[in-house]
Amino acid sequence: MGTNIMDWFLGETIMETDRGGGRWSVGEAQSGIIAGFVLRADELGSEKVSMRFKDLRGALDSMEVGKQIAPKTLSKALKALVARGRLARNQSGREVWYSLEKLPRQDLVPIITATHRAAILSAANLGAIGDLEQGWAFYGIPDLLRRRLRSSLREEAEAYRDRIAQLLEREVRRFIRSLLEKGRGRVTATELRDAERAIWLGLGEAHLVGAVSTILVYLDQVAPGAGGRTVSHAAAHWPSTREAQIRYIAQATGKEQTRIEREVMKIERLQTASRKLFGALPAADQKRFALEFNAWAQLIASWCAVVRT
Repeated sequence: MGTNIMDWFLGETIMETDRGGGRWSVGEAQSGIIAGFVLRADELGSEKVSMRFKDLRGALDSMEVGKQIAPKTLSKALKALVARGRLARNQSGREVWYSLEKLPRQDLVPIITATHRAAILSAANLGAIGDLEQGWAFYGIPDLLRRRLRSSLREEAEAYRDRIAQLLEREVRRFIRSLLEKGRGRVTATELRDAERAIWLGLGEAHLVGAVSTILVYLDQVAPGAGGRTVSHAAAHWPSTREAQIRYIAQATGKEQTRIEREVMKIERLQTASRKLFGALPAADQKRFALEFNAWAQLIASWCAVVRT
C-alpha cells in the first residue's frame, strides 16, 4: 500500500501540570494519598509500605509547589479510603499506620494517572528538559545538568517513540490482514483492495483530525458499527453540511482546509467498498472488527506514554 503508519504514532511524553498552588479537595487528596503510597513503594523498592498521618501530609505537601493539604481534608480523605477498603488502618501504640490494600481493576487507570502526575510534579520542582512541539520531556533534571544532558536525552526519547511506533504498526497491520482474510471471497478482489485503502485512510484521518468525538462520525462511514453508541452523541455536535465539516476540522486542528478536503475526498471515493466489505462479514465478525477498528483509531488519535524510572 505504501502507507507510512509511522507518521501516525507520534504520541506524547508530556503531561500538563498545574503549579499554581492552592488547597487540596478531598477527592484530590484521595488520589494523592494512593499516589503517595505507590511512590514510596518505588522509593523503598518494596511492594508493601505503611505511612503515618504526618508522612502522608508531607508527601502531599511536596507534590505541588505552594499547595498545602489541610489536616481536616487529609483526615476526611483517609477516612473515606478506609471505609471503601482502599486503605488498611492499624494502631501501633500511640501511632496510627495506614497501608494500601489491593485495588479493584476499575480503579487502576485513575490511580496510575494520579501517581504519574504526582511523580512529575515532585520531580518538576527540581527541573526539567523537554520540547513541547516534539512531545517529549524528562523531569527531575537540575538546571546545572540541563545543557549537558539535553541532546542525549532527546535522542533517547525519539528512539523510544520510534520503537513503540514500530510495535503499534505491526499490530495494526496484523489487524488489517485478519480483516481482509475474513472478507476474501465475499467481495471482489478490486473491492477488497479499495476497502483496504479506505481502512488505511480512515486510520490516517484519525491521526489528522485527532479528536475522538469528531473522528467517530467518519469511522462509522468507513466501518459501519465502529462508532457504536457514541456516534449519535458525536453527530449531534457535528456540522450538518460537508463544507461546514471540513471548515470545522481545519479550524479545530490548524490544518490547511485543502489538505483536509483531499483526505475526505479519498475516503468518500472508497467508502462504498469498505462498507460492502463490512456488510459481507458474518454479524459477529462485523461487530468484532468494527469495534477493533474504532479502538485502533482512538489510539492513533490520542495515545500518550509516560514511563517512570
